[in-house]
Amino acid sequence: MTKSRFLPGIVLIAFIVLFGNAGFLYSADAKTKMGERKNSHEKRANRDDSSRSQNVDKESKDSDEDSRKAAKKRRCKDKNKNRKNGKNSAGQNDKNTDKDTDKDADMDTDKDNNGSSSDTDSGNTTGTSTSDDVTVSAPTGNTMNFKGWGWTNRKPELSVLVDCDQDLLGLDQDDYDADEITQIKKNGARKVVSYLSIGEVEDWRSFFDQAKPLILSENSDWPGCFKLKYWDPRWLEILKKSIDQIHEKGFDGLYFDVVDAWEADVGTQQQMTDLLISVCQYIRSKNPSAIIIFQNSHRLFESQKLKNLVSGIVQEGLYASWDSDYTIQGEEKTAKINCFLGLRKEGKFVGLLEYTRDSEQMAQIRQEASKHGFLPYFSDKELDTLYPSK
Repeated sequence: MTKSRFLPGIVLIAFIVLFGNAGFLYSADAKTKMGERKNSHEKRANRDDSSRSQNVDKESKDSDEDSRKAAKKRRCKDKNKNRKNGKNSAGQNDKNTDKDTDKDADMDTDKDNNGSSSDTDSGNTTGTSTSDDVTVSAPTGNTMNFKGWGWTNRKPELSVLVDCDQDLLGLDQDDYDADEITQIKKNGARKVVSYLSIGEVEDWRSFFDQAKPLILSENSDWPGCFKLKYWDPRWLEILKKSIDQIHEKGFDGLYFDVVDAWEADVGTQQQMTDLLISVCQYIRSKNPSAIIIFQNSHRLFESQKLKNLVSGIVQEGLYASWDSDYTIQGEEKTAKINCFLGLRKEGKFVGLLEYTRDSEQMAQIRQEASKHGFLPYFSDKELDTLYPSK
């Protein structure tokens, strides 16, 4: 009777204890799971923060790289793109260029490289010969004796060119029309030659699209300028059309740049020699008294045939380079000077393009150059100002 009276109480206590422990276990398990979920959320948030941080870092790096590329392009824009459409300002919108090359054009490359002769006076081996085998030699003697020469890649006011003290000017045909060239020449008192890059093509030239199939790669030092297969016969035809336009505007000749492309392992010396012979013959077929000047690459004059067709040379930085990391010295300098002395003896023009405006240095260079009959012009590395020759 006593035991039965306490039995319901014992059962109630057991029930409470049993379910109380179960609730505690459930609560503990729930807290554990909540903690795991919290940790999972925190990890995910950390990953997201890390990813966002990496993206920010990448964007920052990309921005820095873009800034570096923009700075790298600045000089090329000033040097090359300001001449277009007669603009005086330095600004010019970049063009997006298609770097895809015509694979079919690659067929000629190996054949041309293997077929070039080591004899610089041999016949053309690259298909760049012209049908007119002009034998007219370049004018020499007093014809190539100038009092002062100059070059600028930015179009100044026309009056600056008309009134300048140079009697030989290098300009770019894209900046001027025939009437302006007539005024600059001052009834023949001044000779004006047109700049033309022969070993590369600029992306703003009117014939750039035609040259695209010949492109090899962009010049990393000069953004917007592209190395190309200058030995391809198609390039010669493009050049001829440009030369026709230059002739029609009344220029007295041409000033060829990047003739030293072969020195940077783009093609060979023979291929460049063959192209230049063909180009010079074409020029002389239109104007036997044309002035034809090369910039740099004195070794091209190892070809007597080519030398006979050319009026002279302009050497960059013989005494003052625009690149502080590179100066011409030692045997290289001696070889150049000896070549130039030989050209002067033959009555050809030898100009120097020296990158300094320091009056003392200019005076020293003038004195040294005058001993050899070389004519210096002093400019800054941007070549965007026409300075007096004296």
